[in-house]
Amino acid sequence: MIRIELDEATLGATRIAISPLWDAFCSLHLARPHRTPSWPYEEWAVRARGVLREDDRTAALQLLVDGPANFPDFLLPLPVGASSVETELDTIRATPPEVVRAGVEEHYPGLEGHPRIRPYLDDPEAACAALADAYAAYWEGALEQHWSTMRRLVEDEVLIRARTFATEVVDALFAGL
Repeated sequence: MIRIELDEATLGATRIAISPLWDAFCSLHLARPHRTPSWPYEEWAVRARGVLREDDRTAALQLLVDGPANFPDFLLPLPVGASSVETELDTIRATPPEVVRAGVEEHYPGLEGHPRIRPYLDDPEAACAALADAYAAYWEGALEQHWSTMRRLVEDEVLIRARTFATEVVDALFAGL
């Protein structure tokens, strides 16, 4: 059993957010060629793999898919709440160059010359714009038509977790995970 203890300040800072961008990121890993998604996702995975393979605009996502599991926040910003994918993509596009360069230095030491990392150092604004465009192309081709259903399911899960949290405290929130 894992026990998570939260002090009052941490508990007060805890939030549950809906993020289309984080859902897109997670789906990238489900669409990996070596993965065997379960029944409800099989047809979707074939389509998502096709988008990644055939749409050149998605190339900037390869750093997130093939790179280290630990990456700078600017590649996948923390969700700001129930927002649209466009709002989250605007956050990526607006990342200050110094934040990009600091994130690359921290997370990819010694890899500054790598062809997927170098653009973030040479021209952070263009690299972040290309990343946002890559997410947008993937979103459009693989997820957009499913988002209303996905969002409804996520909102239901958030409500269930919030109700559990409010009525049965933190221990019950993580029960069954």
